[in-house]
Amino acid sequence: MLGDDLRIAIAAAEERAAASKHEFLTLEHLLYALLHDPRASEVLEAVGADLDQLESELDQFLDKLEKLEIEGEYRPIWTIGFRRVLQRATNHVQSADAGEVDGANVLVAMFAETDSHALYLLDRQGIERLDIVSYISHGKRKDGKRKRVSPMGADGESESRSPDEALADFTVDLYERAREGKIDPLIGRELELERAIHILARRRKNNPLFIGDSGVGKTAIVEGL
Repeated sequence: MLGDDLRIAIAAAEERAAASKHEFLTLEHLLYALLHDPRASEVLEAVGADLDQLESELDQFLDKLEKLEIEGEYRPIWTIGFRRVLQRATNHVQSADAGEVDGANVLVAMFAETDSHALYLLDRQGIERLDIVSYISHGKRKDGKRKRVSPMGADGESESRSPDEALADFTVDLYERAREGKIDPLIGRELELERAIHILARRRKNNPLFIGDSGVGKTAIVEGL
């Protein structure tokens, strides 16, 4: 389920595209809107992004897009990439049972769209997916500092989550799932499992990677391990 702030950002992206008479709603419109999203802008600043420069460069890019010669209200068409990013972010949050999808989840999902101008602009500022994931999961800024955690806000509620809470939101405790009997038996993957164990047992270069399309069983191998 999309969070309220993310819905507002998507609506803002649509408004920007419609006001400019752009035929399609692109990732560049979305990134522009996310610069004003509370969670996404917090994450981008934490990993060293220059938000003013990003906004200026996105403005220049969007102003050059072809405009439709139409009058009256118009709703731009979502591009395939736009839909893919939102679906990818939603799938990740649902699989991790992490609640609502927010702007930070969408930023992470954008990095799979390697041909987009939005990703080009992020890459030019040295923004990497790993930096964003590290901040979301551990509160670790790119400058090495940890996210400051305020115990209580003025209204009596916590102003920000601790690293442990963020870790719980964006990861799955496989040990706990195994103890609760929520992991299915792994069948027919003995070779891959044995290979992973051998890699983990190495003294060096001991990080196995499971690569493949969605649905081929990467998660099942990890759960089986």
